[in-house]
Amino acid sequence: MKPIKESDIARALANDFLHLTIMPTEMCNLRCTYCYEKFVNGTMSANVSSGIKKLIGKRIKELKVFDISWFGGEPLLAQNVIYDIMEYTNAIKHSRLNLRSGMTTNGCLLDISTFKKLLKCGINKYQITFDGPKELHDRKRAAADGSGSFDRIWTNLESIRAAAGKFKIQIRLHLDYDNYPYIRQFIKDYTAAFKEDERFILFFRPLSRLGGKNDPELQIISTKDIRHYTDETAEYLKTNNIRYQIMDDLPAMCSAARLNSFGIRSNGNIHKCNVALEHKINLVGNINTDGTLSINRGNFMKWCRGIKTGSERELRCPLNGIDSL
Repeated sequence: MKPIKESDIARALANDFLHLTIMPTEMCNLRCTYCYEKFVNGTMSANVSSGIKKLIGKRIKELKVFDISWFGGEPLLAQNVIYDIMEYTNAIKHSRLNLRSGMTTNGCLLDISTFKKLLKCGINKYQITFDGPKELHDRKRAAADGSGSFDRIWTNLESIRAAAGKFKIQIRLHLDYDNYPYIRQFIKDYTAAFKEDERFILFFRPLSRLGGKNDPELQIISTKDIRHYTDETAEYLKTNNIRYQIMDDLPAMCSAARLNSFGIRSNGNIHKCNVALEHKINLVGNINTDGTLSINRGNFMKWCRGIKTGSERELRCPLNGIDSL
């Protein structure tokens, strides 16, 4: 596990750094068995997207780093919102600005034409999830109409692999008791298709219960077994020279613990945590049409308390213990 450094804290306080996680819609075209989202908010209104652009316009001159993460729902169900905000940002960015943008997407709508448009806008990092080989994946990540999603996602990724350009695609692979016996088959298929392309990397982690309606039925790997399953998978990947990441390779400090990181939901509400979306303390304010933020300071600072306390537990995941505050 990476240590939290003084530089991590400094970046979390810096006025010249801004991280926005934007949810252009909270609707989704899949119904994953482990999903925790409620699908209550549709496509972002023009008033909210206008407010985001005005916020960016107010802040951009003082920024050295501006990081935009696209999240959902499935963000590609609201592509016009994404293009509108990214095109505006690109039009007003200055030469000293490090503009970074990535997307968490299920990949079903990420056809080559869409991918090229997104890449042109500067969105060059993607996380796309699989739950094992086709049969298992389709059972866990079915479309809203019940059809499978594996073939669509895989075909899109093969088309993207053939494209020119600089980008990174993180293939997220979940592990649980149900799919673990078949994980090596998925890895073999992944290796044959993507191993030689350094723009692709495999990221694996055990499946978690995150508050979804099917949590009791999920075949979660127990705490006593996690180390064995993850070590065994890592050893297999190392032996076959496959690039991979694990949780320990990710940034040590959660973005929710930073003072300069905000999530903006499609209805204009501001949140800190992408998992506990319906938690009452996770409603920390809203964005106004003039680009200003109305912040509930009490709720906001509960997420950022680790900066004051120095607690690594609170800096790594401020959701831990927040109910007792």
